[in-house]
Amino acid sequence: MTVQFRFERAFDARVWEVAAPAMPTRLLTWKLAEDPVDAGPPEAVAAPLAAALAGLGRVVFAEKEPANDQAVFGAIRLPGILGATTALVLADEAAGVRGAFEATGHDWSQAAQWIVVLERSAPASEALTAFIQSLYADWEIPATWPNAVVAVVKAGVDGDAAGITARSEDVLDRLEAALAPA
Repeated sequence: MTVQFRFERAFDARVWEVAAPAMPTRLLTWKLAEDPVDAGPPEAVAAPLAAALAGLGRVVFAEKEPANDQAVFGAIRLPGILGATTALVLADEAAGVRGAFEATGHDWSQAAQWIVVLERSAPASEALTAFIQSLYADWEIPATWPNAVVAVVKAGVDGDAAGITARSEDVLDRLEAALAPA
């Protein structure tokens, strides 16, 4: 199944249900030859998107029930659910990043997943965990970021798009180039 990725610079963040702060942000959409079932991105989308994100840096995402082979970065408390916590999984390669699209309790197709891309050398820290916690607590991207954060990805409406906010246009240009047809 072939896929065409499209990056939009001007879009209505409310319609697509993605965050769009006053930082470099693009909406990533895709077109497939066949309409997929609404259940997260299909393989033709997930594989190249995971590879492109892993190419930018280390990737952190929420996972209620991490597998034994997933590296745990930390944990956050979920708002509204008394005492509930979820793990933050760290992935350095595309295969690990794929887990963000299938995470238990953070369904991509329900726009319930945030993906945070960190610099390769970024260690776990209280500031990074607090930043990620704020994404799930406030459902918006904070105005200030820890220096180690490269980009933040928010699943869009029905999981059929992604809002990608980065610390610079260069990061978004690199991501767009990684997803351009060969």
